[in-house]
Amino acid sequence: MIGWLRRAWSWVRRWLPWLLLGITLAIAAIFAYLWWDYRSEDNARREIEQVAAEFTRALTHFSAETIEEDVREIKSFAVGSFSDEVDTFFGDETVAAVKEAEATSDGEIEGLFVQHVGEASGSVFVLVSETVTNASLSEPQTDTLRLEIDLIETTGGWKVESVQVLQAPGGGLLGGTGTTQP
Repeated sequence: MIGWLRRAWSWVRRWLPWLLLGITLAIAAIFAYLWWDYRSEDNARREIEQVAAEFTRALTHFSAETIEEDVREIKSFAVGSFSDEVDTFFGDETVAAVKEAEATSDGEIEGLFVQHVGEASGSVFVLVSETVTNASLSEPQTDTLRLEIDLIETTGGWKVESVQVLQAPGGGLLGGTGTTQP
């Protein structure tokens, strides 16, 4: 019986360190994967936040003098059906009306909250204080704009797939009643 015990102890002494090393490496690999996955989502969250902020600035900062460039910048963020909506909303008639009304818009982001980060999609809620001026207004109008922006990851980076205006300014860009919804 003592010989069997010596052989068993010899086997344990020889293989136990390797077994423990294997278990340690497996645990380290699992933690590395979990850390990488966490960092990936964190990076995606930061990218989504940055693109949504840049898009919101583009959408709410324009003037009659630079409206064509401003529209091109807005379009650079758009994909899918939202791209078609931008083309429709910011068509030649709207651009001409903005120029004629000498309209300007200056939006300041009050809050930006990433609501969802998926594998290749995300959604953001943005609160904007927008100040609008035009030739028919005696003084600038400031209103709060609430946006929900859905983004998708493309080969060209994160792009805006849809925008919902949850609360639009009451006066409209060109005076009178209306909204700035694309």
